Amino acid sequence: MAVKFSIIVPIYNAEKYLKECVDSVLLQTFNNYEIVLVNDGSTDNSYEICVEYEKNFKEKIHIYTKKNEGLSATRNFGLSVCSGDYIIFLDSDDFIEPNSLEVFNDIICKKNVEVIAGYASHYTEMGGKENSRPYLREAEDIKRGTDFFQYSLYQNNMRVCAPYYITKRSLIEDNNLRFKIGLLHEDELWTPILLYYAKAVFDLKFCFYNYRITNNQSITRSPSNKKKRAMDRIIVAEELDKFFSSKANENSYKCFQDNIAAQYMYAIYDGRLYKDENFSIDRRFPMRHAKTNRYKFKAFIFALSPQFACWLRKYK
Repeated sequence: MAVKFSIIVPIYNAEKYLKECVDSVLLQTFNNYEIVLVNDGSTDNSYEICVEYEKNFKEKIHIYTKKNEGLSATRNFGLSVCSGDYIIFLDSDDFIEPNSLEVFNDIICKKNVEVIAGYASHYTEMGGKENSRPYLREAEDIKRGTDFFQYSLYQNNMRVCAPYYITKRSLIEDNNLRFKIGLLHEDELWTPILLYYAKAVFDLKFCFYNYRITNNQSITRSPSNKKKRAMDRIIVAEELDKFFSSKANENSYKCFQDNIAAQYMYAIYDGRLYKDENFSIDRRFPMRHAKTNRYKFKAFIFALSPQFACWLRKYK
């Protein structure tokens, strides 16, 4: 029988939460899946934990180990070796609800969709629930990927995290989709392009994914990484610009252009690059992309004064 779901788990020094992560899949009420554990050169006991699981669940768990290359390369490796009809990315310090796969399979059988977009609850390292899904105005339905992106962006409900999406593997392979290596914001590049290609996206009002806020994430958000994050967001904006440049005049793609403008402006704000004398801000970049009045106004203010635009964002 063909494997229905491939759960790809990139692993790097994840011994603290890895068991909870893997167990959350093994305890699923739906049984047709494989777990692809990709060890990205861990230096702790993560690999040993994986080996122990493989001994006990040989038919379900497949282990691969590689040199340390980062999250994008590790996800890409998982894509190259998995066999499921649908792909789920699960970070090694997170976990999923026990009925997740059963819910996904039921939707796929009834709706025949390419992508399912779910929601997440956030947890602190102490186990406290920080927040869950936002207020949702629409019923569950199926949209083209472009329509789903447009609705999500303009409702301030955009989910860019790749693990929140369950994706048909043929959609990924037919369009040669892979994560760009070396970025801290790889999902911001991956998700818009994925949704552009998707013809049927089911918006699922279910917090299946449990996202853990860890100390490691605090480190990546430290001041020393602030400029790296900002520069990577600019790369994302530029890469999206390249991809959508031939589609800029198509009415249904205005949302993608607005997103490009927003990515650039947020990079300047998040990295405080308007204070960096060594960085040259392209003030007109957002104006070249903004298509709707809301984003045109923001881009206009940004062109006049990036610092004032960032001040408005901070205190709005």
